[in-house]
Amino acid sequence: MRAGWRRGLLGLLLWGALTAGLHQALATAPALGADFWTVWLGARALFVEHQDPYGPDVTLRSQMGIYGRPARPGEDPVRFAYPLFAALPLAPLAWLPYDWAYAGWLAFHLMAMLALAWWAFPRLPRWVAPTVLVYFPVTRNLLLGQYSLLIMEGTWLAWGWWQRYAARAGAAWGAGLAFLFAKPQEGGLWALLGVWAASRRRGLAVWRGLLVGTMALLVLPMAWQPRWPARFVAQALRYWHDNPMPSALALLTARLPGGTLGYGLIAAWLLAGWLWLGLRWRRGRGRCLPWLAYTAWLTTLLHPQTSTTGQGAYVLPLWVWLQQRPVRARQGVWGAALVLPWTLLGIYFRGYEPPQVAWGLLAAFGLWTGALVVHDLRHPPAREEEEALPVPG
Repeated sequence: MRAGWRRGLLGLLLWGALTAGLHQALATAPALGADFWTVWLGARALFVEHQDPYGPDVTLRSQMGIYGRPARPGEDPVRFAYPLFAALPLAPLAWLPYDWAYAGWLAFHLMAMLALAWWAFPRLPRWVAPTVLVYFPVTRNLLLGQYSLLIMEGTWLAWGWWQRYAARAGAAWGAGLAFLFAKPQEGGLWALLGVWAASRRRGLAVWRGLLVGTMALLVLPMAWQPRWPARFVAQALRYWHDNPMPSALALLTARLPGGTLGYGLIAAWLLAGWLWLGLRWRRGRGRCLPWLAYTAWLTTLLHPQTSTTGQGAYVLPLWVWLQQRPVRARQGVWGAALVLPWTLLGIYFRGYEPPQVAWGLLAAFGLWTGALVVHDLRHPPAREEEEALPVPG
């Protein structure tokens, strides 16, 4: 118990020192942490100013903080477009000035990523964990203060916890995974994967936990905003309509006949593939790694925006794969994942993040995922291998 308190106090002191250093070095204007500015402003409006974070006044303040003027047509409207419970992790920062809040947010994620990397992937070569900070989607999300970092870290936490305590996964496990819906376009499939995997042992109790946890996250914020679900849906639809960077799948299907129907049919087919991979794993006919990789790839393919925002999801399956033997032969793939986006950025950069970076990573990771699936089909695991495999969480 005392050792736990000492570690907690040491971590708090380290966080304070790192926050002060980052505040001095980086946190000077909202432009540096543009995405954090939006969600922090929503949390501040909710907890400090008792305003509606989905309201036009808060949206205008967000735009003024980013652009110095109202957003123009074709620009990101930078609205608070998150479920209201997504503001809960930012509640302690809502009372701080923006520059200190951003520095504290950045310090937390630097510490959390390194600690979780070493804890959740114990067989990973020790030198690999710090390199995640120069993996372009993570670097970009750190500088922008993206909420996606919490979702990525949540999947690492779930994976590491599962490796150690899978036998304890029950209703509480499902309830904990419900928080991944704080950014449903990036955490939704991961939450369902984790609950589905655990239900192999605990049956419906895990699904009940997810349902209860989700309902609690929906109902409790009504104490602050009774109509927030309707406000969130309306805000998300407006964001979708004004989105200057449609999803990769929407762009790929834009020229196909059928319009929205064609998009829906292809999305349904891809989701059916996700269910099929999950069933193969549950029946012992497939490995978990292709399911993990496909989950990460499908999440970014269906993401509402064509950007690298959600591509931090690629780290988990890549590192799970990198832990397997032969480790040295696999390190080149992680090296390529580090080099490719920066190379594309250097080639296509015109003063903003070029879409070729996201497209290049999406294509490369998709090819790797396809190779995993094909290998799994051609060489299904032996029973003893399947039982020894880490179970996805």
